[in-house]
Amino acid sequence: MGGSENISYISSEDILLPGLCDEPLWSASRAWHTENPQFGRCLERTVLLWAPCLVLWVSAPFYALALQRRPYDPVPWSALAYTKVLVTAVVMAAAVTEGIWAVTGGYTTSLTADFLAPLLLVATYVLYLLMLMAERRRGKRSSGVLWTYWLVTVVAGALQFSTAVTAVIHQDGRLPLVLVVTVIVQYLGHVVLFIASCVNDVPSRLQELTKTQNQNPEIDASFLNRLLFFYNLPLIWRGWRRPLVYEDLPDVLPRNSAEAVYRRWRSTLDSRKEGQHWEEFMVVGKAATATSQSKTKVSLVWQVWRQNQSTMLMLLLSCLFFENIVFLNPVLVGWLIEFMGDESEPWWHGYLYAVLLVAVCEIRSLFKNMYIKDMMTITVRIRTALMAAVYNKAIYLSSSSRRKFTVGEIVNLMAVDAQVIGDTFLELNNFISTPLVILFTVSFIWAELGPSALAGLAVMMLLIPLNSRILSHTKALQAQAMKVTDSRVKALSEIINGIKVLKLYAWETSFSEQVKSFRDEEVKLLKRLAMYRSLHVFFFNTTPFIVSLATFATYLLVSEENQLDAKKAFVCITLFDIFRMPIIVLPELISKCVHCAVSMRRMERYLNADELDPLDVISDPHQGSAVMVQGGCFSWEGDEEQATWRLQDIELKVHHGQLVALVGMVGSGKSSILSALLGEMKKDAGKVVVNGCVAYVSQHPWLQNATLRDNITWGQAYDPRRYRQVVRACALQADIDMLPAGDLTEIGENGINMSGGQKQRISLARAVYSSANVFFLDDPLSAVDSHVGRHIFDHVLGPNGLLKDKARVLVTHAVTFLPQVDEVVVVAEGRVTERGTYASLLASEGSFAKFMVQHIKELDEEEADIEMEALHDQLESVDSNMKLYRQLSDTRQSLKSSLSYQPSSPSTPHLNSSRWSMVSKNSASEGRPQLQYQLSTDSSVSGFMHSIRNGSISSLHSHAAKSQEAKSLKGNDNIQKLVNNEVSETGNVSFRVYFIYVRAMGVLFTTVSFVTLVLSQASYAGSRVWLAEWSSEQTNVTDNTSASRDTFLLVYGVFALTQSHCTLKAANTLHSGLLKSVLHLPMSFFDTNPSGRIMNRFSKEIDKVDKKLPMVVRSCQTTLIQVVTTLGVIIATTPVVASMVVPIMLVYFVIQRVFVATSRQIMRLESVSKSPIYSHFSETIAGVSVIRAFKRQDEFFSQSLQKMENSQKSIYACITANRWLSIHLETIGNLITFAAALFGVANRLTISPGAVGLTVSYALSITMLLNWLVRVVSDLEASIVSVEKIDEYMQLPQEAAWRVDRNTPPSAWPDQGTIKFQNYETRYRPGLSLVLQDITCSIRPAEKVGIVGRTGAGKSSLTMALFRIIEASGGGIDIDNITIGGIGLHDLRSQISIIPQDAVLFSGTLRMNLDPLNQHSDDELWHALELAHLSAYIHKQVLGLQHPVDQGGSNFSAGQKQLLCLARALLRKSKVLVLDEATAAVDLQTDDLIQATIRSQFTECTVITIAHRLNTIMDSDRVMVLQSGRIAEYDAPSVLLKQPNSLFYSMAREAGIV
Repeated sequence: MGGSENISYISSEDILLPGLCDEPLWSASRAWHTENPQFGRCLERTVLLWAPCLVLWVSAPFYALALQRRPYDPVPWSALAYTKVLVTAVVMAAAVTEGIWAVTGGYTTSLTADFLAPLLLVATYVLYLLMLMAERRRGKRSSGVLWTYWLVTVVAGALQFSTAVTAVIHQDGRLPLVLVVTVIVQYLGHVVLFIASCVNDVPSRLQELTKTQNQNPEIDASFLNRLLFFYNLPLIWRGWRRPLVYEDLPDVLPRNSAEAVYRRWRSTLDSRKEGQHWEEFMVVGKAATATSQSKTKVSLVWQVWRQNQSTMLMLLLSCLFFENIVFLNPVLVGWLIEFMGDESEPWWHGYLYAVLLVAVCEIRSLFKNMYIKDMMTITVRIRTALMAAVYNKAIYLSSSSRRKFTVGEIVNLMAVDAQVIGDTFLELNNFISTPLVILFTVSFIWAELGPSALAGLAVMMLLIPLNSRILSHTKALQAQAMKVTDSRVKALSEIINGIKVLKLYAWETSFSEQVKSFRDEEVKLLKRLAMYRSLHVFFFNTTPFIVSLATFATYLLVSEENQLDAKKAFVCITLFDIFRMPIIVLPELISKCVHCAVSMRRMERYLNADELDPLDVISDPHQGSAVMVQGGCFSWEGDEEQATWRLQDIELKVHHGQLVALVGMVGSGKSSILSALLGEMKKDAGKVVVNGCVAYVSQHPWLQNATLRDNITWGQAYDPRRYRQVVRACALQADIDMLPAGDLTEIGENGINMSGGQKQRISLARAVYSSANVFFLDDPLSAVDSHVGRHIFDHVLGPNGLLKDKARVLVTHAVTFLPQVDEVVVVAEGRVTERGTYASLLASEGSFAKFMVQHIKELDEEEADIEMEALHDQLESVDSNMKLYRQLSDTRQSLKSSLSYQPSSPSTPHLNSSRWSMVSKNSASEGRPQLQYQLSTDSSVSGFMHSIRNGSISSLHSHAAKSQEAKSLKGNDNIQKLVNNEVSETGNVSFRVYFIYVRAMGVLFTTVSFVTLVLSQASYAGSRVWLAEWSSEQTNVTDNTSASRDTFLLVYGVFALTQSHCTLKAANTLHSGLLKSVLHLPMSFFDTNPSGRIMNRFSKEIDKVDKKLPMVVRSCQTTLIQVVTTLGVIIATTPVVASMVVPIMLVYFVIQRVFVATSRQIMRLESVSKSPIYSHFSETIAGVSVIRAFKRQDEFFSQSLQKMENSQKSIYACITANRWLSIHLETIGNLITFAAALFGVANRLTISPGAVGLTVSYALSITMLLNWLVRVVSDLEASIVSVEKIDEYMQLPQEAAWRVDRNTPPSAWPDQGTIKFQNYETRYRPGLSLVLQDITCSIRPAEKVGIVGRTGAGKSSLTMALFRIIEASGGGIDIDNITIGGIGLHDLRSQISIIPQDAVLFSGTLRMNLDPLNQHSDDELWHALELAHLSAYIHKQVLGLQHPVDQGGSNFSAGQKQLLCLARALLRKSKVLVLDEATAAVDLQTDDLIQATIRSQFTECTVITIAHRLNTIMDSDRVMVLQSGRIAEYDAPSVLLKQPNSLFYSMAREAGIV
């Protein structure tokens, strides 16, 4: 073809490329204005060929840099790789052939274009091979860059390929044979290479080695697979066929693992390179903690941005692309409407517009879904990093910081605030894209309507001040609501942890009212918040309609020449629809930002809180001592309501192999000295040196929810020989032999299935098993009786024990062991008053010696035991001339003359303790913030399965019941588990759950909201249809449109306000029902369900019902009506579209059902997987001092990360499943759009342009609506799971009624205190063996009865039966001739009293702890405190009875808490009093105070004493001996001791009493 021939076709509309082509690049007459378009060789050989090459060359430098950052990991050669290289070689050869042909004169358009084309192709093929090789060396198995290049190449080359094929078919000679062959060969090669790029290559050797059993399928997915999310299809299909279980979920991608995420967080925070080793970023150990101390304050916005800035910038570009490509839709709609109105335009134009419309929509879908997936991944990373940071911070919080942040507040930071902050960053790019979309929308409207577009913009500007005002109120209310939520969660946490005490004292009503008051305030704030939000959403949702009304009205009124035809109307309508989404998103975005700002301030305040100073305690190898304190001054920091308590002038030195004992009175500061040595107290002055690894045994034993063996080995390798040695030394072997699964028996949360003695010995065994050099022992012998204590001292602590070569600091109250220690340090009022050997202190006749004299004077012959003999021998070895020795000798002489025990008078019950001082974990003035709880004691070496839950004295199962099942239980892995895993529901959510929620909202409210929604959507659709009719007929529309839209505004406003009210009403109803149900649950439920799991219902699930579920319900209703309306309008306007819409909707329904089944179960698994995170966190907080002492922070942090990662499996599975759904549903929506446009074009002669505009504009919105409908239906099912989980607790079996109106006892009942058991028997749960059988006995008025028996005999069960904590299986109990089984629980429990072994206090005021029901006057409270010997201390406090009580009563010593329990009993003045070894953990002085008070104040009361130590009930009127749940003996102790064959005699002999 010659150049002159081509020039004849040039016209004014043609585009030329002078010098490159001899013919026009674009000829409008040949390519556009014709029914048979021809595009010419110039376009094919230049633009269509250069464009793909340009894509690759531009991408290559950036891609090379990305590959350079990947590690060297070569992919082995495979058939796929050989295919790519071979085919590339073939197409390269074809390009070379083509170039040779062009150079030798065979060009068609010009020498330049035909020579440049093959040259550029060869260079591009070479670049492709180089990139392919680089990918393989770096372990890249599938490339998005290369896939995109081949896709563009195939699409762009299709025109040239069709020209070549046409030339072959018609043989018209337009192309030379050489060019035909090379073009066909290259194009087919391109197709093969494109297909090959859609397939993933084989993994590298390293990838094979690191492959996990349940590896994430995304790792093996090709780029196309990842783009379309096909890799998630097997999981979705499996979830539809059967309910998913946790094992079905794939592993988290390595780069998204909790460990990797937190590593990057620490790297960013510490300004270190990301490639450094993991341990350098773990805030563990001394050095890491020092780093954390010296760091600058955390700024969350800057921290999160720095961690994700590169990814977020790339995602911003992607967001801007898919948000702005949508503006092609109104352009194409305008062209399509013009096509419909111009019959002269070629038909193929209409089909092209339809194809371009669906192509633009599909491209936008692909980019949008990839963007959302990546942004949600970043959101999860942010949330994970924040949760990890919160956990890590909790390990290092200082004492003052721990007072500021309760467990409930910190859990809220992890559960709620981290979620809020992460979700807000998901919307971060919308801050940039949304204003741009609004700006572009207004610009396009300006292009259509001119300056009239400014009218709509003015309306928007006028609404901004109003919305700002609304937002300011919203922000303030949000902050208030979150504070109230924290208070509610804190109160609930204390209720759950102290539920046993609440039930024993019948205080549930008072504490539930406290929670209800918080909840009422919270709901009040949420209602106000909902009103403001509804108003805000109302204005923003109606803004597009107001703007369109103002714009159209202005356009028509400014000039009579302005005509609103179909094109202008529906292009603008399409633009308004685009405009609608940013306007709808904007209020939610601003609302999230307001919420996020509050959460970020709370989070930053916590993360910037003071931490322990790691330099308070240092290691100095030059010091010869193991422990050394010089000039130490330490303090527990108080607040404005409490004074700061101090240790002053502490001097202490402990050498390796030395045993030092700390002794002193209650609140003297002994435990505080250990805390100072551990770095727990703030050091104000002095120097503390600890050389070596530390092991710590706290006074309140802390155990994990793990097996007994794991609690002893505690992360160290299991050495059978060493393990057995430690178990025997700690007197645990007998206990282990009795356990059903031996040492593999699971210990429940807080050690609920272990007695206090067992917990203390396990805690000691944990320390002994460790490889520590220095041991800090905080009264480890307080929870065991004398002969067990002797065994432990001799085999563990003493000069010949396992720890004889270690440095030991022992806080103790047992004077028996003091002669065997190397040094005794006497502590009083926060100072060291005396120190020296036992002998030297006695010889000095100082305060220590004076106490010993006073101690002996108070003994009498009835209180002597084996310890007095040992003490006499020890004093004799010191100095037989001492006054102390002579007094003791006199006492022993009187002992020898005593041949039998005689009971004391009924009026003088005596509770003896042969101890010098109780070891208080915290003195009242120390004020140490502790989250640990006092534990019960047990004297028996073989004590088993006592359920001690914050004041509980019941056994979970008696040994009698257990021993019968032990053989069948052995070997069963599940039997050893006490706390069962939380079970998630499967299958469809029951319609009953939806009905529960509707009923909670109110049927009337629900009906009204739905009807108003239908009316609003009908109004909206009617205005659109009417506009279509008018625009086609060129008539005026403004008045009717105004009326129609006014109607819409009104009904939508009614709907929004009604919906907000009824959903909040539902949330409050569910919360009230849940609280009522939980408080009525029997104790067995709390024993077998972790508190974290229960609290998850009140925090996370209620939060969902409060905030997420109302939004989901509203969205579900709105979207459903919109979908029905949209499809109705499309089919009504273009009936022929129904032929495609109906089958497409069937496919849609199938996808929806398949997806919802999977999504629902994934959400359930996610909900279940969160509880272990919070349970582990609560467990960590409870034992944080032990964890820090053992330097186990890193291990616990790793465990927390693993639990977070387990939860992330379901989260990431949900993200990818949602993207799979979105891609498919948007494709369906795009097909509906294509069908509407296609059939509109096909029926061009019978359908008006306005109707096509209406159909296509509606069809464009259907894509989003269909996707959103499935999403909100899925979200509804997922969110309604919260209602399901709440309802699950509401349906659990309840305990008996609190009040029985028809059987209410007299107000003065009981007036005598007579108790009768008649053939009584009981079991803990149906299906278990009886724990008490055939109990028949009577207790006389004012009689003092001691109940004894070996572990598992049923002692505590009898007490629990008396309070009806467990119900009768047969027989009954009468108190003063009233059967307690027939009256209400509160009528019973409020009339009898108990002083439990474990004193539990609740945060609040002292008055609230004494009298939560507010039944007594201040004078009565002061009188009770005076009798309890606490009034002097309380009078010293600034606020008196309003003195604050910290969480767990941590600002009171153990002795003071016990005295407060005595004051509670004194206030009740009950005729029946139960003592559960009430003085086991107090010193002698406190013991004497309690004895004196009980003698004087409970003379006329019936007193039942549960004895773990026999010497406490030797002066009882009668003793009841239980064996295997039956009464074996019941008589006076003197009578039973005269019977050598009696059980009581054998027990007394074992205890050393006889």
